[in-house]
Amino acid sequence: MRPMAVAVALASILPGLAQADEMLAPVTVNGPSGSFAALEEMGSVTRVDGESAREATGPGGNSPSKVIENTPSVNFQSADAYGLTEVGFHETLKIRGVGQTGPASSRNINDLPVTGNPGGSKGILDMENVAEVSLYRGAAPVDKALGFSNLPGKINLQTLAPREEAGTDYRLTVGSDAYRRVFLRQDFGRHGMASGFLSGSYAEGDKWKGEGGLERTNLTGGLRLDVGQAWQAEVYAGYNEDARHTYRFFDYATASNFANLKRDWGTDPSRVDYFDYNRQDFTDRFLFSTLSGRLAPGLRLSFKPYLLDESGHYWFSSINKTDPAKSRVIDWMIDHDIKGAVTELDWQVSHAALLKAGLWLHSQQPPGPPVTQRKYRATADGLAFDGWSVLADHERHRIVSPYASLFAAFDNVDVEAGLRYVDLRLGALTAYNNSGAAATLSDPDAARAAGGVNAMASAEARTLDAWLPFVGLNWRLDRQTSVLAHAGRTYGLDVNLFPYYYAQQASFKAKGVSFQSLWDRLELETADNLDLGIRHVREGWHAGATVFYALHQNKQSTIYDPVADARYPWNVADATRYGIELEGGVELTPALT
Repeated sequence: MRPMAVAVALASILPGLAQADEMLAPVTVNGPSGSFAALEEMGSVTRVDGESAREATGPGGNSPSKVIENTPSVNFQSADAYGLTEVGFHETLKIRGVGQTGPASSRNINDLPVTGNPGGSKGILDMENVAEVSLYRGAAPVDKALGFSNLPGKINLQTLAPREEAGTDYRLTVGSDAYRRVFLRQDFGRHGMASGFLSGSYAEGDKWKGEGGLERTNLTGGLRLDVGQAWQAEVYAGYNEDARHTYRFFDYATASNFANLKRDWGTDPSRVDYFDYNRQDFTDRFLFSTLSGRLAPGLRLSFKPYLLDESGHYWFSSINKTDPAKSRVIDWMIDHDIKGAVTELDWQVSHAALLKAGLWLHSQQPPGPPVTQRKYRATADGLAFDGWSVLADHERHRIVSPYASLFAAFDNVDVEAGLRYVDLRLGALTAYNNSGAAATLSDPDAARAAGGVNAMASAEARTLDAWLPFVGLNWRLDRQTSVLAHAGRTYGLDVNLFPYYYAQQASFKAKGVSFQSLWDRLELETADNLDLGIRHVREGWHAGATVFYALHQNKQSTIYDPVADARYPWNVADATRYGIELEGGVELTPALT
């Protein structure tokens, strides 16, 4: 069933409600299914159950943003009706009016930052393999919302584990513009301590305007080993291919004219705006796992490794309106990986207290920022190589993040306090000269060797850090009503300074401004968040309200520097966000919420 939330967002966010540890048997009042926020939550979080998520995502079948687009204070802009095609190269999703900073993804899987940005990894799970979609807004408990950034919050997909009984799930979808999708999942049931499943899906369709289409193939498997309280293990792995043509970008004036509704890329391959020069294709291979075991009564250790390997291309038309002769077709080559692990020790100090201590280790290969972008001229004979728009090399980014939290339950009050430290190392960036002999070589390694190091546009590794505290309180007035309060810090960093510098390096060099001098002044953006809310749940309906306030430091904005005569992003601003939000839901029938 698809949730139809009644919401008024006066600034942007939904009330959430936090999460007490499952080991402490929280008080739960059954409300309507679909989109819900239980009374025992400890942060601003809304959850959508698997069945409702599958309805909300529609025929597309794999867009988490589509699932939560109707929840309060979420603004999601998609170029198509299925939520599958981004407008640009980054996620067009805002939570509380704030977008995710790159190279982070707004979504996690099983609370792990498996996916990245840019690239095609954001849709690697079919929604039929998801048990629940959670949306955290603002600050979250310290073991949640992990990632290169969590500034606005985080979406989490909880994988649908292998079932105890054998069974087959299938779904066939057809739609307008020749869209069709088929999904099949086979659960093999439990045999001894093992259970597993294998699923596959295929989708294709045309764009709703202009030429081109999309094609996606996915294969995912899961294995669960369970010997009771002693230890359990879950392992998931998959392969995803995603290829699609993108839609034409509009500026404000063009978008404001409804006569341009059906305007898109052209059909002449001799022109730079040809539709087939605007596409993306990615291949992703992924694996994530949870291993947990009991070390002693009340003491458990878990280990959650994850891995993503991605390769592909963004092709796009770079149109120069001032001088059309300078317009080029760009091939943004992407070949990167993400790897990491979360290790956590949970100690049930007493029936009413749980202590957690964990360590998150993370490493990812850029982009972002972009390091290899070839450019082409459009000719009567097709594309002709015309050098490099960006030619560089980048070391890996690395994060080390220990955390600890204490959850305590009293008669009518639950309290959680935690602290996480983030040590973020941005890898060294080596730029190369893209003129001369390098401009004649289409192989990136050969071009780097021929061009030589561009020292003014290069920078050494940089380490940034932040402390992220969280304090939450849940006061149950009665069995149907909770008052919530929590405060915490979130952080983010966009790494788009380099492409601005590289594109305008002549201006910077003329003024003696090196990339290193700007790089050294980068700062993490942080936001201190405060939420106050109330939630009331009855059989068949729920209602709530949340007031939120957030104070941002070092917020990034694109500035004009008269000294360098250039524009570039800079962490110079302070900003304040605040608002009030109302939400509610009612179950009209068992099939309609």
